[in-house]
Amino acid sequence: MQTMNRINFLNRGIACSAVAGLLACAVGVGQANAGIAVEFDAASGVSDTAGAVHAWDATGNGVQMPTASPYNNDVSRRPTLVSSVFASGQPGIQFDANPTLSDRDVMIFSDSGLPSGSADFTMVTVFHLINLEQLPNTRPTWFSYGSQSGNFHLAGLAVDRPVGGNDLLLRENGTDLHSGLALNTGENYVAIVTRSGSAITFDVMSQSGTVSGTGLDDGSNGGPIDINLSRGVLGNMVDPGHGDFAEAGFDGYIGLAQVYDTALSPSERTTLLGQLNPYVVVPEPSTFALLGFAGLMGLLRRRR
Repeated sequence: MQTMNRINFLNRGIACSAVAGLLACAVGVGQANAGIAVEFDAASGVSDTAGAVHAWDATGNGVQMPTASPYNNDVSRRPTLVSSVFASGQPGIQFDANPTLSDRDVMIFSDSGLPSGSADFTMVTVFHLINLEQLPNTRPTWFSYGSQSGNFHLAGLAVDRPVGGNDLLLRENGTDLHSGLALNTGENYVAIVTRSGSAITFDVMSQSGTVSGTGLDDGSNGGPIDINLSRGVLGNMVDPGHGDFAEAGFDGYIGLAQVYDTALSPSERTTLLGQLNPYVVVPEPSTFALLGFAGLMGLLRRRR
């Protein structure tokens, strides 16, 4: 017989399944925190047919938000739901940056209510890069929102493959703000990008640890950021009909994507990184042993 025990670890729910004292745990994002304007969580709200995702529901400030769906509901653009992509059993939505652009995965959602203009914001993603060498993808972008017209009045998270040494970018206003933080294929990442006034802060966590970088949104990089709301994109920066669709294809997994309508403070970002730590870091064997013992004791209590 299988039993489920729910514990709280770093303010994130972890569902644990215990069988004969052996335990498997999966992180749950849980209820939306205050200030989250939109949240996509691969562990909930995903509608798929044999793994092919045709809808991904979002929440924001604790209420239902518009659903992301493949561009024009094209079945050839459906990403794939994959279980246990991230540490602690978190699933991921796999986007395939197919060289055949008509088959490239991309989802669109309404960005109504997200931070706009020069307002402060924080973007948070849990992601995994599969392939960075596949051309013509020169700036793979996994999450963006705002206007795609003119000089790109949007904000997006990407990696600069050919020029920046695979570093994390904030894409905006026709150019990119570089973090100087290198990303690699085959690793799970949490990336937090915060805009507070003219200051941009990057926080990146992976299996290798946590690093931070800063930038200045002072106009020298094509900014300052000026977001005009239009639409949000998962798996790319723009729609398939846009000229930059080819270069922005993302080949990887998204486990979580959030936009906060405020600039998180350093202490809040540290807390958030701690909460999201289970996505990228596998618990020590001693932690599993303790959890397994707790699960076994729960089974024994039920059998008495």
